[in-house]
Amino acid sequence: MSKNENLHKRMSANDEQSYSKRLANDKQSNKYIDINLVNALESVIYKNGGASNEDMIRWFNQGFTFCEYPKFGLKQCSGGPCGILAAIQAELIQYLFFEFYSDYIDDINNLDIDSEFVDIALAKAITSIILRVSSNNTVNVAIYNENDLLDNINNLNQCNLMIISCDNDDELFETIFNYLFKFKSPLGCIIVLLSIILTKGIDNIRNDMDIPTNTLIGQYGHCTQELINLLLTGVASSNVQDGNSSFDGSAELLKGIEKNPKIGYLTHLESLRLCQVGRYYKVPELPIWVVGSSSHFSVLFSQDRKCNEETKDEKMFYDLLRVFQLHDSDRCGFIASSALQTILSEIGLVDLCNNDIDLARLRGHLQVDGEIIIWSTFWVNISKLLSGESLDSLITIDFEKFAVDTNNEQVRFRSDSDVARELQAEYDNNQNNANLFKPINNNPINNKSNNSLKRERSDSDVARELQAKWSNEDNDNIYNLDFVQSEPDTAVKLQFNDEIANKQPETFNVTMYYFNGFSIAGRLPKLLKFIMKIRISTITIGVPVFSDNQEMLLGNNICPIEEVIRTRWPGATIDWLGNDLPSID
Repeated sequence: MSKNENLHKRMSANDEQSYSKRLANDKQSNKYIDINLVNALESVIYKNGGASNEDMIRWFNQGFTFCEYPKFGLKQCSGGPCGILAAIQAELIQYLFFEFYSDYIDDINNLDIDSEFVDIALAKAITSIILRVSSNNTVNVAIYNENDLLDNINNLNQCNLMIISCDNDDELFETIFNYLFKFKSPLGCIIVLLSIILTKGIDNIRNDMDIPTNTLIGQYGHCTQELINLLLTGVASSNVQDGNSSFDGSAELLKGIEKNPKIGYLTHLESLRLCQVGRYYKVPELPIWVVGSSSHFSVLFSQDRKCNEETKDEKMFYDLLRVFQLHDSDRCGFIASSALQTILSEIGLVDLCNNDIDLARLRGHLQVDGEIIIWSTFWVNISKLLSGESLDSLITIDFEKFAVDTNNEQVRFRSDSDVARELQAEYDNNQNNANLFKPINNNPINNKSNNSLKRERSDSDVARELQAKWSNEDNDNIYNLDFVQSEPDTAVKLQFNDEIANKQPETFNVTMYYFNGFSIAGRLPKLLKFIMKIRISTITIGVPVFSDNQEMLLGNNICPIEEVIRTRWPGATIDWLGNDLPSID
């Protein structure tokens, strides 16, 4: 903590300068935002994006203020700016619990955090997000020039804004820390948003979007996906999947996430099948996620990095799936076999894709009718190749499936009918050896009269007798299941003790926290601790796995936050430790 104490002392010394003196110095080297720039800013922020003047009033009245409990929790007093608050909150948590308090804390609820360090973490969080969008050495901070703010501000012309340019990270942090009281004022969210835009550049933001006329604030004053992505990744892309993809085979790109960010993102919309969040967002660098619902943003986090780790097989699975889906733009679960060579090059199997003979052999092994390759077949085989298995061993022919005549004049693959006939002959031979076809004298089917000629029972006769016997047994054993425990005949023994079927999934427990800062109509911000039991991934090289995670839909009567959690950890179970279920809205 000594490093942070020294930092705080230095910041306190800087803060002893009078506000008027700092502002006077800033006026000499910086500029005010003119009307033309204001119009351009309003256009990319909210104009024609669905937000009304009343929606924007809420934005112009939301600063970065802390709640009484937890002391590091940012409080939201009205709807609208929750996205930018959640992003700053996630960054603040990163600095507090992965830098300042780097040792594991058993219960964060019991931690008495010094408010001075919380202020430093807030300044660092704002600094981090502004730097994330910067593409050069110069970053810009927007501040307002008036101490007494007007009531009901709903546009930038009323703010008397000024730009402060900073040439390095330290200068940016000191500027934000010195003016932190302005970021805590009602204009706090707006000046952070302006600083991000002025640093990134309006044209660069529009180029990031699928549709350049989109805005960062949408209907009802909610943050759009473009703004959330800009805050978390530095790029104002419009979607949440890994990488870019096309829609319905068109040339238009749906721009997504290009790499793992520091802070992740999960959304309830995925559990409703309205979108699919990519692996980059689900497995960020740190176990911290902004959580989105249809109308709100909050934060989920843990100090235990284990919850965010991937096995080697799991990482290979999602890396291959990501490449596969780049060529499966409609997410149908298959690709054209003609794309195989490109995919092999993209995943590093360069020697194989450059060998025409081996490429043709592999393509023939993978493709099905229609010259397509299905995901499960692709994963099973390509995962083996990436694990060191040779192409020859992958395409080994099972010669027992072939029938060869005694003169070696003809070779053909045995059909299903051939196999069925062989199995029937083997079965008949076993039955004859057991004398199961011995005539039964008292059976009216086999003895039409006492003097009639006995005949061998047909398959239909046997079936009727067995059905009658089973019916009697069912009647006698309605409440007696002892017959199920009898040992089956070894020739037809079922896998009652199958190791995989009977084995319970391996799990481990992780302490998690969920924070929702919404404070309105008697509702208070809340930090909730809970225990999550996570199933260890069963993804295995060479074993078929669905490309889409169906398990997250399993389970009834679970609350929305649990549905969100299962989009990241399928099959996870939650112990809320006796607390009321939290709301994600």
